[in-house]
Amino acid sequence: MGKTTSSKSKALQYSLNAKRKHQKKCITLLAATVVGAVTKSVASSISARPMNTSKLTGMDWVRELLTGHPIHFSDALAMPKHVYLKLVKELQLYSGLTHSKHVQLEEQVALFLHFCKTGGSVRDLRERFQHSPDTISKYIDIYIGISKTLLILKNQNYTSPP
Repeated sequence: MGKTTSSKSKALQYSLNAKRKHQKKCITLLAATVVGAVTKSVASSISARPMNTSKLTGMDWVRELLTGHPIHFSDALAMPKHVYLKLVKELQLYSGLTHSKHVQLEEQVALFLHFCKTGGSVRDLRERFQHSPDTISKYIDIYIGISKTLLILKNQNYTSPP
């Protein structure tokens, strides 16, 4: 009878040791996973490289278009320079649009016109104008809203601003 108690306690001890080893392995695996995730997150933020690094900003590109050849301007924005300049002035006067902290009105209008002309993606516009996708989307949404309003006014036989 002493032998069976001894073998039972050995089996129980062995089972407890195996359970502890398994728990240690699970805790070690969990810790390694957490450390890996944190390391990946920290490493990507430390080694992040700026995306919008072109020497030619969006406004610089617009200035280049404005001072360049008229055909190049029309090819890029689908209208002559004088029409573009009139459009910018009209939008400022009658829609209340103005420069923002980081994007001048002329660049906002050019961004939207270039989007309409090319059907470009936000990625293409980000590369051309050197702004974040959020900024690009913001101005596209604003100018789509204005375009919708103008279409509604046109359908109501509205001829000119007051």
